Amino acid sequence: MDLICYFLLGTKSRRLMKKRSSRWGRKYHYQPREQLVKRLAFELKTSESFIREQIANERLFLLQTVYGNEITKADV
Repeated sequence: MDLICYFLLGTKSRRLMKKRSSRWGRKYHYQPREQLVKRLAFELKTSESFIREQIANERLFLLQTVYGNEITKADV
């Protein structure tokens, strides 16, 4: 898979994107900030919905490479 958005993110966003659970074991749901989505849509000249979908797919790919196939689309 081609990682398009991941390399354009800042350090904190990259860390949060790879986060699987919170400090107390609850599942962590990553939701990108609106300002980040708008900036990426402007830089890549695409729509905001495409950026959100791309970020979700990239997050799924990253989590599956780290944790294996136990991560599904529902976990992202």
